[in-house]
Amino acid sequence: MMIALPNPDGSFTGTLFLSFDQFDSLKDPRQFFQDTFPDALKLIPDFDQQWPSNPVSSLVTMKCWPWSHKNNVLLIGDAAHAVVPFYGQGMNAGFEDCRILNKLLTNHNDNWDKTIEEFESLRKPDADAIATLALDNFVEMRDLVADEEFLLRKKIEARLHQLFPDKWVPLYSMVTFRDDIRYSEAYSTGLKQKKIMDKVMSDPNIKTSWETLNFEEIVQQLQTSN
Repeated sequence: MMIALPNPDGSFTGTLFLSFDQFDSLKDPRQFFQDTFPDALKLIPDFDQQWPSNPVSSLVTMKCWPWSHKNNVLLIGDAAHAVVPFYGQGMNAGFEDCRILNKLLTNHNDNWDKTIEEFESLRKPDADAIATLALDNFVEMRDLVADEEFLLRKKIEARLHQLFPDKWVPLYSMVTFRDDIRYSEAYSTGLKQKKIMDKVMSDPNIKTSWETLNFEEIVQQLQTSN
C-alpha cells in the first residue's frame, strides 16, 4: 500500500508499506512503481534521488503484561501499547491513559497501589482492542476502499446512522469521534455490526434493493445480538 499525506507547503510525503522481504527483493524500484503505482510515479520527478535517501523503517505493535513492577514502575502510552498508525489513535490512546490515571488517583486519594491495579485491568482490554483495530484498518485501507461491495456496505451503514444516530454508530465514528465509548466496547460492537451487515450484503439483489431495506429491523438486530 502507498499513501501520501499533505504538508503545509502544498507538497506531499508518500509512504510505501511492504514487508522487509519485499523491500529486500526489489531489484528495480522504478519498475516496481511503474507496474504498481504508475500514477504516483508521474508525480515524483526526482524518484531516483528520493528512493535511496529515504530509509526503510519498521512498524510496531506492543502488547505486554503486566504494565507495572512491584507498584514502583508503571508503563503507559506507547511503552505499554504501541500500535501501528492506521487508525490514527496512538497519541490519543496515550493521552487517554493520562486522563484515566489522573482520575483514578483522585478516586483513590493518591493511593498508588489501588490506582495501578485498577488502571492495568481497565486499560489492557482497550489497548489490545485498538491494536487489533489498527491492524484491521490497514487491511481495509489496502484492499477494500475501491471495492464496490465495500463502498455499498459503508453507504448502508451511513444511512443506518442517519436514521438512528444513537442506535447505530459506525465503527470508525465510535473510535474516532466518540470519547464516551471505550476502544474495547467499540471493537465488540463493531464485530456485532459486521455480522449483521454480512447477512445484509448476502442478498444477491442488494445493489438494486438496498434503499428499500427495513433499516429499523437491522438496528433492532444490533440491540438484541449477543
